[in-house]
Amino acid sequence: FNSVTSGIIRYNKIYKMSIQTTATAIDSFSYLPSLPTSSFSIFGNQLQSSMENEMNLLTEEIIDHEKTNEKLFVSSSLISKQITSAMFLLRTGDINKVDEIIKKNENLIINLIALTNEPIDNNMKLRNIIERHLESVMLHHFFKNGSLLPYSLLKFGSIEDYLSASLNFVQELPRYVIGRAIENDILSIKICHTLLSQLNGKLLKIDFRNGILRRRFDGLKYVIKTIEEILFELSTVNKIHSTNDNDDDNHTLTKKSKSDFDIVINQSLIPDSDFDHIIQYMDIYDKEREKVIKLSREIQKLSKQSIYSLHRNDINDAKSKLDNAIVIAKQTLEIVNQYPGLRTGSFSNSLEEYGEAALFINYIDNNNILLKSQFQLPLTIHEYIGALSDFTGEIGRLAVIKATNRDINIVKDILQFDLIIYYYLSQLCLNNFNKKLRSVQTNLKKIEDIIYELTIQSKGG
Repeated sequence: FNSVTSGIIRYNKIYKMSIQTTATAIDSFSYLPSLPTSSFSIFGNQLQSSMENEMNLLTEEIIDHEKTNEKLFVSSSLISKQITSAMFLLRTGDINKVDEIIKKNENLIINLIALTNEPIDNNMKLRNIIERHLESVMLHHFFKNGSLLPYSLLKFGSIEDYLSASLNFVQELPRYVIGRAIENDILSIKICHTLLSQLNGKLLKIDFRNGILRRRFDGLKYVIKTIEEILFELSTVNKIHSTNDNDDDNHTLTKKSKSDFDIVINQSLIPDSDFDHIIQYMDIYDKEREKVIKLSREIQKLSKQSIYSLHRNDINDAKSKLDNAIVIAKQTLEIVNQYPGLRTGSFSNSLEEYGEAALFINYIDNNNILLKSQFQLPLTIHEYIGALSDFTGEIGRLAVIKATNRDINIVKDILQFDLIIYYYLSQLCLNNFNKKLRSVQTNLKKIEDIIYELTIQSKGG
């Protein structure tokens, strides 16, 4: 036992000595990995400092926008809960408390509208809340007045919001009709059928194109069909019941009901003058939308042609085409300012293409990065970031051409452009811009690979 113990003690001493020897060897090891070589020249540092103030301003703008969205989310959650409560009370026939909820929601939404800096048409979160609120207001108005809420009575919301809320309100009626059918309340069902038939007649005059309003409008005919089937089933049951029951009181009630039905069918349950205005507006809007799409295609085409001319070293042709694109874009902006919802989509994409061409021309002329405030056309942050991201792809193509001529210095300058753009976009980029940031990162890696290959070739002779 003593011999085993002494062996263990000797082993521990040897193990401790070996650890100390290894630690001393590591401490005395003087070779460390080299730090990465900076890709920035004096030119690169100047380029970076020239963008710093502009990017700081954009960062502050994005942070403010995110803070506004956070406030919008909190308030929207509260409004959404209250709308759910209002809809529950309306569906269960307890409408006395709904007035107070509607007024409270109206005040909260008005405060939210004042809080946002962008047009309501471009803020989908706020528009969704407005549509849901209007749906509850319409159902409340229907139970109190037996008609559709006029657009002229709204305190906020666009015509598109009103139409969308109307078509959502329509989907509430089948549930209500089934409840009234259980009570054999044919008059209330007739009111619903008359209102929906008149609404359908007006909406048929609007060309909704393909979109969410078109899909919701398609659902209206199925609601009307459902109500007509319920009316048919009730008429069959009541006919059998009246045949078996010859009570005079019942006969008198049937006559009175028919008289009420005639009144309901002959009166207008939707605001005709409001819908005449809506139909006229939607017709004009549709024509302006088609015009914006057509002009946006022209802007995009001229901007692409400008970029192609730059790759062919025809700078004058590139500038001429971009000037033409700017003239058309300014004409389009006059329409978009009247209908802010038309900014997104085709026109925004064409402005992004314009921004890319303007950045490329400025690079050729001045060898720097055009700042957002220096464009001739007003770009949003999303459009500017999209243009910057695509610009790295264009100078990447230029780098390939220069690499075939073994012009490594210009390729290294392009690498500095990509690095600076990547750095600043990574500071700006939140979830909305991750895709654009990945594109810049891909283009950056391609330039690094080109420089590596040129370096290997130069050393290989």
